Amino acid sequence: MTWTEALIGVLREGVLLALALAAPALAGALLAQVTREVLFGASLTVDGEHVPYLLVAVVAVLSWLAILALSGAYEHKILGSGTEEYRRILRAAVGALAVAVLGVFLTRAQVARGFVMSLAPLVAAWTLFGRYLARNWLARQRAKGLQMRRVVVLGRPDAVLEAVRHFRGALDQGYAVVSACVVGEAPEEVVEELAMPVLPPGDPLAAVTEQRAEILAIAGTEALPTGALRTLAWDLEGTGVDLMVVPTITDVAGPRVSVQPVAGLPLLLVEPPRLTGGARVVKSLIDRVTAVVLLVLLSPVLLVIAALVRFTSRGPAIFRQTRIGRDGKPFTMWKFRTMTERAEQDLDKLVTLNEHDGLLFKIRDDPRRTAVGRWLRRFSLDELPQIAHVASGKMSLVGPRP
Repeated sequence: MTWTEALIGVLREGVLLALALAAPALAGALLAQVTREVLFGASLTVDGEHVPYLLVAVVAVLSWLAILALSGAYEHKILGSGTEEYRRILRAAVGALAVAVLGVFLTRAQVARGFVMSLAPLVAAWTLFGRYLARNWLARQRAKGLQMRRVVVLGRPDAVLEAVRHFRGALDQGYAVVSACVVGEAPEEVVEELAMPVLPPGDPLAAVTEQRAEILAIAGTEALPTGALRTLAWDLEGTGVDLMVVPTITDVAGPRVSVQPVAGLPLLLVEPPRLTGGARVVKSLIDRVTAVVLLVLLSPVLLVIAALVRFTSRGPAIFRQTRIGRDGKPFTMWKFRTMTERAEQDLDKLVTLNEHDGLLFKIRDDPRRTAVGRWLRRFSLDELPQIAHVASGKMSLVGPRP
């Protein structure tokens, strides 16, 4: 395939995609026009002249497409994945409504408020529906290996391999790694798992050109000389190739990470894993309701375990210990007792047998543990009383240990 044929193919696909995305918006505008004509039965008057509502609807759609473009709703990087695509459409809808109200005010058009107020929501709703259909089509194409953006990954062998694994695990995002430029010697097992051309890092731009890649992804910037990233960005200017940096913090949820520039240095800010606002209320409600249901369903099991602990060894069935909970507040935590009654007093005799450093004391075969306690620890049944703490709001079903 020649570059001319490829360009024609891209333009043809772009026109078809634009028509597919514009059609629902036009349908929404026409529906608003029909609603206006049928329900309100009036015409639009501008400076004493009659203007068909159909013409107004078509102009509104063209304006809507322009507002979408200005809102970045057609950017390639947001199409087909995530929620940013939908958020931009909703923001554009608010802007379109404001523009419509301002236009009516400036032209002094005699138009019913119902038409203006119904046009923007209908066009936005149909646009969202069109994007949903287009996203489903795009997902099916990507599942077949089509409509993918070709990626060349540059970096250390281990960082390149980790990045390739993530790309391969999310093909629905539309990225296909076609080549790797490895800094240093790549182990044989890395080359085998990559299963793609592995090139030296001397000229990554040549690899991008050779593989007709659309993205150059840098995995582990510490492997590059100082200023190399800036030089690559300059070299890629005007080529249409995007430069992507793969961070090393791959085990942190994306919404918690943001870029914060400090004196020209882009820093990654990692927010603490803490829910706020409505999400926190919903999670707390789910935790408490689930805990109450579990307490009711497991009450026979809890009673049987408590009886086994109480009557097979001296001491209470419940072990109480003060722990630090949310916001640094102490609370008394409950567990089924798994050790003898004098476990705390006998601790000094076993200090030399500790198998862990620091404050944690743990012995694989702790002689203080009871027969029932070993069984409870094995299946983590000793922690079942903590469901009561979840019901009272002192703990969460999923979260850090107190």
